[in-house]
Amino acid sequence: MLSVVYGYEVKSNEDKFLQLAEECVDLLANHIASGSGIWPVDIIPALQYLPNWAPGSGFKRKAVKWKAKFEELVEKPYEYVKSTMVRFPLIVVSVTSCQIYRQLVTTKVLSARQFSRMISPRLMENSSST
Repeated sequence: MLSVVYGYEVKSNEDKFLQLAEECVDLLANHIASGSGIWPVDIIPALQYLPNWAPGSGFKRKAVKWKAKFEELVEKPYEYVKSTMVRFPLIVVSVTSCQIYRQLVTTKVLSARQFSRMISPRLMENSSST
């Protein structure tokens, strides 16, 4: 997934993005959706308005931490793609880099011709290696 979506090759089991993805999968499987997957706030929506300090609002504190972890899972690899594109514009070809280039073309920062010149050789190289 990291390779296709972000153009990032995992080098070892200690890889920072791989560990982050594993943490998020663990959170989702063993904490967020464990058991029946239903939280009291799902049954009584008014609980979402409890102050964070109130008894019974521990789910809110957990949700804040978990949300930050999942946002990190999205943002860090995305930032990796952007920084790599700045340093090596022709190297990273991934779903994310193509979307960023597409946005640049749509907003007229980059012409369609420039985009196709940047992407075409790399895509041809990838398709011939499979």
